[in-house]
Amino acid sequence: MSAHFVSDVHQVDSSGMVRWRAGFGWRDGPRATSSFEGSMLALATGSSELYASVERRHWGPGWVGSLILDASAPALPALGWRRGGHFPEGIGTGGFGLSVPWTADVFIAQLQGHTEPRRPMLIGTRLQFSPSPRLSIGLSRTMQWGGKGRDQSLNSLVGGLLGRDNLGASGVNRSNEPGNQLAGVDWHWRSAAPGGPSWYGQVIGEDEAGLLPSKNMFLLGVDADLASRAREARLFFEAADTTAGALRTDPAFGAAYRHHAFRQGYTHAGAPLGHPIGGDIRLASVGLVLRSGPWGGMAAASAGRAAPTAQRFAAGPVRAVNLSIRGDNVAGGQIGAGLWWASDRLARRGAAQVWWQHCR
Repeated sequence: MSAHFVSDVHQVDSSGMVRWRAGFGWRDGPRATSSFEGSMLALATGSSELYASVERRHWGPGWVGSLILDASAPALPALGWRRGGHFPEGIGTGGFGLSVPWTADVFIAQLQGHTEPRRPMLIGTRLQFSPSPRLSIGLSRTMQWGGKGRDQSLNSLVGGLLGRDNLGASGVNRSNEPGNQLAGVDWHWRSAAPGGPSWYGQVIGEDEAGLLPSKNMFLLGVDADLASRAREARLFFEAADTTAGALRTDPAFGAAYRHHAFRQGYTHAGAPLGHPIGGDIRLASVGLVLRSGPWGGMAAASAGRAAPTAQRFAAGPVRAVNLSIRGDNVAGGQIGAGLWWASDRLARRGAAQVWWQHCR
């Protein structure tokens, strides 16, 4: 499961040419690991920056999970470019004199925990924009590519980026498909009424047809403001279906977050890069997000059902609890911790993590 307070695209501070962040994280689980999670070195170029980092990404509005890149996955070592914040130039709209606030992130990262093939890469792109103050839309795409023994030529990379990686495409067969891709859209609509509910959703395709995502997975949610003078609080309800083609009459069980060329699937260090429940599960969650002063936290309870082809759980009922806490401007930076527990009909499992970051 996921416990996140990770923004989609980090704010870019154009007041300084170089900025850095030092971080450290420890993660329990089947195998305890530690890393320089949260560390970053960035060179500002106007309202954008070039960066090298070891950090998590959460692409989408979901509190419990993202279908394409989730904050519960281990931090990715990456090189990239991003544009953050709300800048007056926006995206031009012809002669109408309008602008649209937008952010973007483009990166290439080294995936760990893969043996077939070894050392593949992950390429990610995201554009998020707000056509109105109440509506945010995000477009995301990722591609697993390369690895020892696979074609890592420029032609292969360009072919993958252009979407020429499905069986039946010219010159493509199961032995030389450029990569494994996911892509889709998410949105967050805020009510005009003060304290009113917000509605959000995400659709991510496991496959492609006619240059558009297909065999889609879905996430829908609503949250409402329960703030008082002493604290900020949001109550949310969220539902996800991680079956490829979930709304089709013939869903593709056993396809979500899997690929014949990347035998360890859509994972990093053994954990799903997408929704932490893995493929072929329907899950409903209810939770509360709180913030008071420098401290914030989230508590969520989830219940669902795993199909016989589920990636991480045995077929049947699934239950989970998710807890996290974060402190800003504490101990010279940010500190946080998370716990999660889950069970299916065969086993119970849990994990914990702690992290610290110092920013400048």
